[in-house]
Amino acid sequence: MTTDLHASRPAAPSTPPSRRGVLKAAGVLAAGTLAGCAAPSGSRSGGPGGEIPARSARLIHFTDAHIRPEFDAVSGVSTALAHACSHAGDADAMITGGDMIMYSMDQPEVRVKGLWDLWQTTFAQRCPMRVEHCIGNHDIWGWNKARSMTTGQEPRWGKAWWLKANALERTYKSFDLRDWHVVILDSVQPLGESYQGLIDQEQFAWLERDLAGVQPGRHTLIISHIPILSVGMLDCDAKRGEAILAGAGLDASSPAARALVIQGGAMHMDTHRLLRLFERSGTVRACLSGHIHIVESMRYKNIDFHCSGAVSGMWWRGEASNRRFQQERARAGDVDVSERPTRAEPGYAVVDLMSDGTVAHRYQPIGWKYAQP
Repeated sequence: MTTDLHASRPAAPSTPPSRRGVLKAAGVLAAGTLAGCAAPSGSRSGGPGGEIPARSARLIHFTDAHIRPEFDAVSGVSTALAHACSHAGDADAMITGGDMIMYSMDQPEVRVKGLWDLWQTTFAQRCPMRVEHCIGNHDIWGWNKARSMTTGQEPRWGKAWWLKANALERTYKSFDLRDWHVVILDSVQPLGESYQGLIDQEQFAWLERDLAGVQPGRHTLIISHIPILSVGMLDCDAKRGEAILAGAGLDASSPAARALVIQGGAMHMDTHRLLRLFERSGTVRACLSGHIHIVESMRYKNIDFHCSGAVSGMWWRGEASNRRFQQERARAGDVDVSERPTRAEPGYAVVDLMSDGTVAHRYQPIGWKYAQP
């Protein structure tokens, strides 16, 4: 079921950011990297005369806060909330884009309870506006049973804790906001004791029905935690098949092993199926995501794909601390830190949904100074 909010409220004028500003803020800007792709400018003219379209609605995309007691993260989240409310307090809604807390999948119950307590206490300080939530992989408790010391029978195991914390009954939904239909997906599904990016069959069937019911003249915005399409992940996360097979102790000599393979948690694994559905719908104009902590904008098949950095930047670590962490991950088989795209400064995105179906996406750093170098 969808609800139409503020349908009669007049649209407020907006001045979208300049292309220079978007490029300066972006850690990665995908510019014609795939066949048929072109980089959006961050603001697009509404007609042949170059006139600016009216703003229909404004969202704050507040993703990857990763609250924790370490690294002064609580103060960082509070600062980001205050900044968003003072600089974009006229927004119609705030979307928390997933990963509210830091590490839940492999942590014991007492640690996870402390993280959710920190989040709920800190988030209560936000300015009064509508809030919608998107689930992230860090918000899911206990899928790694051995490390979290869980059985899977605990009342708050898996996604249940996130649902309870946000007073929700389901991890995906949609709603109407003036000229726009907004869909929030659950893009995190189990893969062994870890996760992968995709939506399950039940959710896909719901999405088909939901998009089929979008009213004529409305534009659709898709929000997921894990990117549906990301050039940054194609560049830095894809690995040669032989390296993956060799790391698993399997035969890496076949020609197929030389193909590039994208890791299941980096980007949606069902991108092709979703893109075909979006094409059939004809209403999808843009997709928002978080998860990978970079600012990335691209356009493919007349759909804008925006990744909105991270409230936590480099997980609240300073440059040196993050480099050491990434080097440890590289020794375990991850891509070396030197090959990864620049992580975003701590911040959030202001997303203006225009009446003509275009989107202006602006990343807003909060000027945070990391507690540790």
